[in-house]
Amino acid sequence: MKSERTEGPRTVFSGTMWETGLVKSLLENADIHVVFNNEIMGGNQGGIIDPFPGGNVDVVVSEEDYEKAAQVVREYLSARGL
Repeated sequence: MKSERTEGPRTVFSGTMWETGLVKSLLENADIHVVFNNEIMGGNQGGIIDPFPGGNVDVVVSEEDYEKAAQVVREYLSARGL
């Protein structure tokens, strides 16, 4: 019997907390479920609150939604001139 291989979640975009929030909104508007990976909530640097002090946040989607999500991200990057 041949077994069906399913892929796990895939990262479709990485960026700052602000930028990944924008991409998350675009993907959710396209009916794509999104989760963040590497998200750290809050940090305090000399009295200034930094919502993501450590680096990039990954936007993760299911394998089934990956191609559709990748197209949304390409359109976003194209609109930004990247």
